[in-house]
Amino acid sequence: MQWFRRAYYNLNIRTNCNHSEGWASGSWFVPIISLYRPYQIMKEMSTKTTQLIKSKNSDYLESNTMTIGLWWTLWIVSNYIGNYALKSAFKAETIENYINSTTGDIILSIIGIPLAVITVMIIKSYALKEEEISKLEKTEN
Repeated sequence: MQWFRRAYYNLNIRTNCNHSEGWASGSWFVPIISLYRPYQIMKEMSTKTTQLIKSKNSDYLESNTMTIGLWWTLWIVSNYIGNYALKSAFKAETIENYINSTTGDIILSIIGIPLAVITVMIIKSYALKEEEISKLEKTEN
C-alpha cells in the first residue's frame, strides 16, 4: 500500500488525478469503497501514465488494463475465500467443519499464487512506465 500511495502521488505531481494520494492507501480500508476504488486508482494510474508517455513519445505501445482486472478479481475472490476459511475455522466443531475450513485454505493458497505473480507483474510494469516518464522528462529539459 505504501508503494501504491507513492506511485499515485508521483502521478498526481505530473497530471490531475481523480483522487488524492490519501485515497490511494485509505481506499483499501473503507468498507464498500474497498471493493472498487483501489482497482479504479490502479487503472487510472496505468492509463494516465501511458497517456503521459504517449504525449512525449508517440511510438510507445498502449498498456493492457485487462491484467489489472484479473488482478483485482483474484484479490476480491481471495479475500472472500479467506474470510470464509477463517470463519469456518472458528466455528469448526466437527471433522466435516475442519475439512471445509482446510479446503478453503487450500483454495486460498492456490489462488494466492497467480495473484502474487500478477501483482509483481503489475508493479514491475508500472515501475518501467515511471522510469520511461523520468527519462523523457530529463531529455525534455
